[in-house]
Amino acid sequence: MFRGTTDVIAISALAAALFTRRFFAPAASFAPAHTVCHAKARARALRVFQIHGR
Repeated sequence: MFRGTTDVIAISALAAALFTRRFFAPAASFAPAHTVCHAKARARALRVFQIHGR
């Protein structure tokens, strides 16, 4: 699949960077924003559902 050591090193470095990235990324900042957007979208969908009577 890989032709040389440079490719193997590059793929390994990329995998290591992506793996360690999750430890340094603040997970708390994403979850509340996603929850709020999801709640707003769901409320909007329910209102449309109730208006059309389906």
